[in-house]
Order: sequence, then structure tokens, then C-alpha cells
Amino acid sequence: MGMFGINPVLITQAFSQVFYWTACELFNRILQRKKYLCRARAVQISLNLSVIEGWVLEVGLPRGVAVHFQPVRELLTWLQV
Repeated sequence: MGMFGINPVLITQAFSQVFYWTACELFNRILQRKKYLCRARAVQISLNLSVIEGWVLEVGLPRGVAVHFQPVRELLTWLQV
């Protein structure tokens, strides 16, 4: 059992769902708002994603939980070019 007596698999699944939803929302909002479609904002968002991904590893969640951010990462890389 994990923290607070909750099965670690459930914790991983919950965070995976939250990150999936967050990645989808972020991806769509970047495309919908013109102010996010620039290199400076892409760099800023990318740095913020790095903090979240670092937190995932720091807390001890599996690395695969943050894989949902991969499409957002690719979009940000494209915007930075």
C-alpha cells in the first residue's frame, strides 16, 4: 500500500488521467489563442512543462505518467523553430 493506504496503481492511474486531460487542454489552448503561437511563449511553456516532468520523477511516479505531454512537447518544438 502507498501513501495514506491507497494502492500505488490507483495513484498512478489518477495522475495519468489528470496529465492526459491537462495535456489535451494545453495543446488545444495553444492552438486556439494567437498569443501562444510565438517562440517566446513556446519556450516559457516548455520550461513550465519541464518543472512538471521533474516533479513527476521527484515524487516517484513512473516516468510513463508524463508521456501524455509528448504531443504538447512536439507542438512547442515546432513553434520554437
